[in-house]
Amino acid sequence: MIKLEYFKLFRLAAICFVIVVSFSCNSDATIQEVNKQDIVENIETVEHQPGNRTLQQPTAEHISQDDKFLPPYEIDNMAAVKSAILNVSYFNLELAVTPEERSKGLKGWRTIDENQAMLFVYGKDVEPIFWMKNTSMPLDLIFIDSKGKIESIHPMETQIGIEDRELETYTPGKPIRYAIEIKGGLAEEIGITIGSIILFK
Repeated sequence: MIKLEYFKLFRLAAICFVIVVSFSCNSDATIQEVNKQDIVENIETVEHQPGNRTLQQPTAEHISQDDKFLPPYEIDNMAAVKSAILNVSYFNLELAVTPEERSKGLKGWRTIDENQAMLFVYGKDVEPIFWMKNTSMPLDLIFIDSKGKIESIHPMETQIGIEDRELETYTPGKPIRYAIEIKGGLAEEIGITIGSIILFK
């Protein structure tokens, strides 16, 4: 009788062991499947996060959101602006608005600081022609469209003593709304490129 009881207990223990082992294996498989699913979903989520997209050049709207500087199309009177920001560099502006002011430009200036610039304001899209007549310092000439986007950049060397008919001329190659002259070599130094955005206030 005692031996039979031992046999029954042994058999019951064996059955319990098999059940526990089976449950454990199934649980591991389920956990692995769940973890795998979570990993796949997380990867897909990360891949679609906006911060992981290829960086694009900021537009004027993006830059101006956190600053008082604005793109030109949001300014009522561009003839009254006093400063500009371009590639995180600030400029105090001299304005050339009238035909006479634009014709004179920076003629007669002996030096120009890195934070100084002359802004040429046109009332409409034009294709102006620039030259370095009677200008004693190298300049960078930058043409700008109506939205504040840089369309072209032209390093200009001094041409003192050269006859007018032999002076090199600079044009945008397409209609623009504004032009700005800064210290020669500064555009490359601060990383200004075609497509950069300039803002004003």
